[in-house]
Amino acid sequence: MHRTYGERVRFVLLYVHEAHPGERVTQPRALDEKVEHARAFGAETDVPFTIAVDTIDGDLHRALDDKPNAVFLVDREGRIAFRALWASDRAIETALEQITQGKAPAPSSSQARFVPILEGLGVMHAVFDRAGPRAERDLWRVAPPLAVLSRLAAPITALPPAWRAPAGAAIVALAIAMLWIVVD
Repeated sequence: MHRTYGERVRFVLLYVHEAHPGERVTQPRALDEKVEHARAFGAETDVPFTIAVDTIDGDLHRALDDKPNAVFLVDREGRIAFRALWASDRAIETALEQITQGKAPAPSSSQARFVPILEGLGVMHAVFDRAGPRAERDLWRVAPPLAVLSRLAAPITALPPAWRAPAGAAIVALAIAMLWIVVD
């Protein structure tokens, strides 16, 4: 989206906290450590726009919405024109297109979760590789079904991230169907 709209829209990533801390990338305890994490993240992922760093307590993040990956489109007057729960929500691009044409985006917010979460699972192992094994163990502890889909998606690198977790789930469904046929 930055390639398409970066000339007309100012993009800013707010670095809030480590969603999946591990041994290599820990949860920062001081602002200078958080700034260093943000710099490393920007360098590793080649973010082509500004990365702002929230306070150590995440004051701005909590004031906006404490969802882990929310997106806000703010108009010239500083009002939130559009909000999405997940940065990979396809509704964001539609809202950006409308805003750059001088129109108010509709709807004013998107609650989509399923597809954006599946897309996130398609790249989750890169997050775990960066953070450390504890990050993956934490996901297994709090959300085993998502951990399974993440593990299934990891080796399917020939597909775009959005299709990796569904492909992994389809493989499992196919395997279960084949077992069902064999057992019958």
